[in-house]
Amino acid sequence: MNMTTTELMNVSALSPVCLAPMALTPARWMDRVYAGQNAKGLVPQALAGLGLMGALASPLWLLKAQPGGTTGLVMPGGLTAIMLPFVALLTLVVLRYSIVYLHGQARRGRFIKWLCATSAAVQVLVITANLLVFVLAWMTMSLALHQLLTYFCDRPGAQIAARKKFIFSRIGDLCLITTLALVWHSCRTWQMPVIFHLAADRPGAHASLAAAGLLIVIAALLKSAQFPFHTWLPDTMEAPTPVSAFMHAGIINAGGFLVLRMSQLVVLWPVNQWVLLVIGGLTAVGASLVMLTQTSVKRSLGFSTVAQMGFMMFECGLGAWSLALLHIVAHGIYKAYAFLSSGKAPASTTTPHTQTISLRHHGFALAVCGALVIFWLWLSRHWPDANPALAGVIAMGIMVLGWQLAIRARNALAVASALLLPALLLLLHCLLSRLLLTTVGGAADLNASVSLAQLLAVLALLALPGAVELAARLRSHSPLVQRLYVHVYNGFYLNPLANRLVMALWPVQA
Repeated sequence: MNMTTTELMNVSALSPVCLAPMALTPARWMDRVYAGQNAKGLVPQALAGLGLMGALASPLWLLKAQPGGTTGLVMPGGLTAIMLPFVALLTLVVLRYSIVYLHGQARRGRFIKWLCATSAAVQVLVITANLLVFVLAWMTMSLALHQLLTYFCDRPGAQIAARKKFIFSRIGDLCLITTLALVWHSCRTWQMPVIFHLAADRPGAHASLAAAGLLIVIAALLKSAQFPFHTWLPDTMEAPTPVSAFMHAGIINAGGFLVLRMSQLVVLWPVNQWVLLVIGGLTAVGASLVMLTQTSVKRSLGFSTVAQMGFMMFECGLGAWSLALLHIVAHGIYKAYAFLSSGKAPASTTTPHTQTISLRHHGFALAVCGALVIFWLWLSRHWPDANPALAGVIAMGIMVLGWQLAIRARNALAVASALLLPALLLLLHCLLSRLLLTTVGGAADLNASVSLAQLLAVLALLALPGAVELAARLRSHSPLVQRLYVHVYNGFYLNPLANRLVMALWPVQA
């Protein structure tokens, strides 16, 4: 008998199922098996590889299938088709790195167990079509991650960071549990396709769903380390490097994924998107400034992640769902590489600051930026969810990227990359827009209220970190700049306040 597309789509569940044996095995037994010098970790790697194969095959059916109504197990559509292979690949890479990184450690088996449990929960969260299962996977992911963050249980710094994250996560869990009650009160079901259909059918008649959208936004902001709840993320560098890689490249993106998945509830009340816009913008600017002052590589990467998450929420506030998804994947790949290679010595190369940049290079860079902007204007005519503020943000971004690549171009390959890489990112963005058009909410409510003044405010906000850095370079000996540097370096003193609160609620023994 031939299997239907909906039945084939359930192959997506193979990836988390493959990790289940490792996740459910008792920690003490795992420690005994993987503590030996000859333990290669071939079984967890083979299971993760098998799960990756299932994840890579899933998009063939996820993009064809229709939502399964009240009985579907897997949520079809472009969002699931893109995120599942990404998470499965990230799991395999971090798992292979961890097995070598923790070679000889007595608690290596425990680490493998909780890494597999965390990844399995993330993958269930990505594929499920049931809101109750989604919330349970969300809480499981957070509790399993807590075990990874406290791997070095004898370090007070690791304990404080993990407990800060634990407290903020429980507030987010409470928001999602309340969302479950509101959705059930309004729809009498937790099946996402039915909820989204009812929300789109009668958007003005569901005050409960609009309130649920605000709670979803709050939970996403807490999960993505947004201001003022961001202090835990840079402090989690006390955990092993593979934890930092997996968290900064994958787990931290769960907040953005939550907004994308539930976007059809978020857009029911325009205030929800304005909250994302304001909080995300403040976080992006503030964390970018703090990042520029850090002397530790890992803390700099931590604040970079906070800034990137703020910018991702900012994109969601603009209704740029496809751009936010591209940001999730691109940032995840970059951060995984950055953390897993952070221990390497930097190569001895000549930096652009020590090179003489000729007028010809400036002219070429200007020509590249002009060509990219013209290409973007042509693409934006065929863009499904055009937004004037977003168009300005993307135009500024591709100009900066094109300029940075072109000004460093010293050979034919560099010249080609200066033109092709930004153009490729624009094409990927348009492709994702097409894939997500039917599976995420629209931004019509916010688009109608975007004015020229707000567009200029958006561009000024995004340009602020660069302007402050330029002013600091030009007036580095100014007393005002030096005082500002001290405050920015200390993260505006929010971290000591958060640590004091945690120590009062949940003391850590030194």
